Amino acid sequence: PKYTIKIVNESGNKVTYWGLGYKVIRYVGVSPNEPFKNNVGLKYGNWFMKYEFEEKGKNTTDDSEIVRYEKEIDNITLKLDIPEDWKCEELPQNEENNFYKFALKIYKTDEEQYAVLYYYHQMFGVCGTGRTSDQIVLNNGTKAIIGYYDGKDTWEDISFYEMNEYIAVLNNGLNMEESNEFIGVIKTLNIVNMIDKNDG
Repeated sequence: PKYTIKIVNESGNKVTYWGLGYKVIRYVGVSPNEPFKNNVGLKYGNWFMKYEFEEKGKNTTDDSEIVRYEKEIDNITLKLDIPEDWKCEELPQNEENNFYKFALKIYKTDEEQYAVLYYYHQMFGVCGTGRTSDQIVLNNGTKAIIGYYDGKDTWEDISFYEMNEYIAVLNNGLNMEESNEFIGVIKTLNIVNMIDKNDG
């Protein structure tokens, strides 16, 4: 998905920039007389401008707001940015669904066509028969593996072994467009180890 960034240029005018591949860095000001509180900077190659979010803690994706979802499970915290036009709900555990510690159902237009983010009791594994895979880089710099089966264009699973080998996403009927869009959503996933968090 495209991200709409509101930029404050040197003359103070606000403009809208669309693009991918940029780097967001914190902007601390160029002199003691020019402090910038809660501002960050945007760097693309040698081009740099300072900007600020329209509302603290929110970006916009295709002109829709982002909801930050967070969930603490055991010693980790899951963080995921979900666009407002997507919906999510936690799935309960029962005798039939006792293979996971946590499950988050995520869908856009049809609640019968969705993806599920699982935190399994055991390490996530896949069958290699008829499987191909690709890699994506998440926003936090770690890699995730996308799995495809039997030559299909839509992915079947996404795993995150670099962050946590017990967590994966399964595709349950998302159409092609939504499957591709969901990859942009899942790139915002971050898994924070509470031990690392406590150590700063």
